[in-house]
Amino acid sequence: MVISSPAAGPAPEGRSRVRDDFPAMPSVVHFRWHGDQHGWFVVVDPDTRHRILDDGSVQTGPGLVSTVVAAFVGSADRRARLSRTVHPHDERAWRLCDLAAQIAICPTWNDGTVDVNRQLPAILWSAVGRALAVEQRRADGEQALEHESLRDAAHETMTRVRDEERSLDEVERSLREVLTAATAIRQRREDAARAEAAEQARSAEELELRRRLDIAAVDDTSESDRQADRTAGLAAEVTAVSTLLADADRMLRDIEPGR
Repeated sequence: MVISSPAAGPAPEGRSRVRDDFPAMPSVVHFRWHGDQHGWFVVVDPDTRHRILDDGSVQTGPGLVSTVVAAFVGSADRRARLSRTVHPHDERAWRLCDLAAQIAICPTWNDGTVDVNRQLPAILWSAVGRALAVEQRRADGEQALEHESLRDAAHETMTRVRDEERSLDEVERSLREVLTAATAIRQRREDAARAEAAEQARSAEELELRRRLDIAAVDDTSESDRQADRTAGLAAEVTAVSTLLADADRMLRDIEPGR
């Protein structure tokens, strides 16, 4: 059963929808139109069984509809609670989604080295909901300030907004630290792997060179001896031929007419 609708609107003319999944964190999908690097994120509650469809809508699993409905009895909008769509103009929520996406593609998060208890999806779901709600409350508070009868309520709302923003600042800062740590661990692993591969290559090269040098040491000595013998023989042969030619030339001069 599909219980939320796509929020991106019709595709721009000549553009197709591109879907970027994060297999280790299936509760988030990044959609964009071909040629557009921004697009929008769809985030769903990781505690529900769901499937984000290619058009950005969300489908619940078999037998879960009544569970979802029961969980949100009394809510004004159950769909908003199940999935959230985040656009670039939702600045705080967008940054949170982007950070989570970067973490989700890190091998050190994928293999459980970082965030072994898999807290990131639930943290993102909660933080994105709070960020979107805070932005709405800020807009309402600013508008309320223009009404004399609502000034007190507006000031109270803006105070809560500032408190909530400080809390969200901490969440965002912590996610950046997680990303930095996950990236640093990955880099150290890659550096160690390259160093090990280089050491193995050097060791293999040394073994091969040692083998070749040992063989060459034996072969070169015997070959040098053979070449020395051959060269000496050739020199003696050339000397003998030269002597014969000199003798023949002398004999020819001796028998020339008139001598």
